[in-house]
Amino acid sequence: MTLAYAISYFLLGAMFFASIFGIFISVFMPGIDKLNRKFFALMFGNLTLLVIALGVDLVYWTINTMLTVDKIAIFFEYFFNALMMINFTIYLIRFCGESLRNKLFYAISVLFVIYLILLVVAQFTEIFYYITEKYFYRGEWHFILTLPLISMMFLNIFGVIRRKKFLSKRYFLAFLFYLLPMTVGAIIHVIEFSIFLWVFGIIFFYGSNGCDSFF
Repeated sequence: MTLAYAISYFLLGAMFFASIFGIFISVFMPGIDKLNRKFFALMFGNLTLLVIALGVDLVYWTINTMLTVDKIAIFFEYFFNALMMINFTIYLIRFCGESLRNKLFYAISVLFVIYLILLVVAQFTEIFYYITEKYFYRGEWHFILTLPLISMMFLNIFGVIRRKKFLSKRYFLAFLFYLLPMTVGAIIHVIEFSIFLWVFGIIFFYGSNGCDSFF
């Protein structure tokens, strides 16, 4: 086992227990309004499932007879990363007292659907990505798969900036600190795949937000 994998296992284990604790706090901690309680419960629940998928991916990566399991795990890694983006969009819109009938939600929803369609296509072709018993390989059109996801991230960042006047300075910075690490990590993932950077980016994304979760 390489040092990068060992560190990845450690980070995933630590984040798994932290996410379970986050769910518990979100559900039972007094003084949290309904909107924040629901958002953070969903966020930490999403993280728990994502960490499980990443853990399965790491465990079964090199087991030749379990490539199907690994492929399913990778599918959910991609899926949960997009799910947390639309979850944040809904939270931001509700937090600012807006209706879901607005351009940001519609745009994010369309990108989410396109992303899911491409992700399903990826299960039947190697143009986006594929795995072997040795490695995860990005296909020549991998950037097409990640483009809707990265676009969702940038739209959410733009949505936060556009609503700056409706947010306190603390919330504004917290929202950007929530979004920027994963956006940078997703761009790096398009340029150069690294299991350690992928895990670290996800952990930092949630960890940075978790530290400032309950304002």
